[in-house]
Amino acid sequence: MRALLTFLEDENLSGLIRGSLQVRQCFNGFRSCAQIMKQRMWDENSIPLKVHFDSGVHMGIGTFNLMISMLPARILKVLQFIGFSSSRNTGLKELQKGYQENGLRQILCALSLLGFHLMVVPMLSERQCLSDLDLCDKIVMAQLSKFPNGVWMLFFKGRLELIKGDMKAAEHWYIKSWKSQDVWPQFHHISFWELFWLLSMQCKWSDAQFYARELLEKSNWSRSIYAYQLAAVKLMSDPRSTDDIHQIEDLMQQVPNCRQRIAGKSLPMEKFMAKRALRYGIQQDNRALCLLLRGACYAQMGKPSLALQDLNECMAQNGIKEDHFILPYANVEAAFCHADNNRQLAIAMLIDTKYSLFIRKLKDLINQFLNIISEKNIQTLLLNLGYISRYTQPF
Repeated sequence: MRALLTFLEDENLSGLIRGSLQVRQCFNGFRSCAQIMKQRMWDENSIPLKVHFDSGVHMGIGTFNLMISMLPARILKVLQFIGFSSSRNTGLKELQKGYQENGLRQILCALSLLGFHLMVVPMLSERQCLSDLDLCDKIVMAQLSKFPNGVWMLFFKGRLELIKGDMKAAEHWYIKSWKSQDVWPQFHHISFWELFWLLSMQCKWSDAQFYARELLEKSNWSRSIYAYQLAAVKLMSDPRSTDDIHQIEDLMQQVPNCRQRIAGKSLPMEKFMAKRALRYGIQQDNRALCLLLRGACYAQMGKPSLALQDLNECMAQNGIKEDHFILPYANVEAAFCHADNNRQLAIAMLIDTKYSLFIRKLKDLINQFLNIISEKNIQTLLLNLGYISRYTQPF
């Protein structure tokens, strides 16, 4: 935790080195524990404790490897310089061992595996492996059999059904997670966020409005984003009354005023929402953006040919004056579509896009995806190109 705070507080090279040394010190502690796990002879009185010790070691090494492997390239270079390496596959294997140990840290290993497979991998736009989804299903159902009202497992069950494409089942489990407890109302907001997008994907605008309004009224995370979301779904509702139009205008005016600063910096997504809100009413139709969104939807639906038609048409649009993010995102989405059938083309498209980018978050997404689709190939390519990432913060 101290190392993470160092990375966030001090972005210069000295901060990275200090944070990296702290990471190495902590990881060396877990490696020493791993040697104890392998070499120590446990007496009869200590054998019952061994399973708990082993599960903790597997959790620590697995979590470290998994988290470090997802860091931006610039930080990874510093970690490698001081002799620290990580492997995503090793991390996942260690976490699975920790879960199978049935020790005290079993549930933490389970949450780490579920969080990675059901939250992180979809954000990286990587196609889910069926064996990984089967593992998640086994973990969730095993835990629900023990704790049928466990809020985390109910939530991850909903997320699993969403990834499988069963919207009705996903909504059922999300609502069950929401209503399973009242001690931690902040967790309700996580379920509301998922339900908002789930219903929006189904064009159930009136139902989506309920969760957007709940977030705006009860959550303090980002009122700017919540106000924009509520205005957006109200715009999609038909018919709209005069009162609805006034409410939409008021919400759009709230968006820039609700922006917040954390550690002296504004949130990138709030900047984006504020810019879109200021443009409300000026530009009613943005064909390039519509093509990008529809193409991305087709890609997630497993229809790459239809996705590429829209994405290629998007990239052929002329006269884009303000939304400069559209073309690089369209190119990246197109590369994702080519990844299954032509990985070399996908890698080349991603590298070309990365070197022309000013959007830091997209750079990090590209780096993560390149590491996933072809770890050996991309390491060779980056070595030949002499690439060193200069971006570590979200756009």
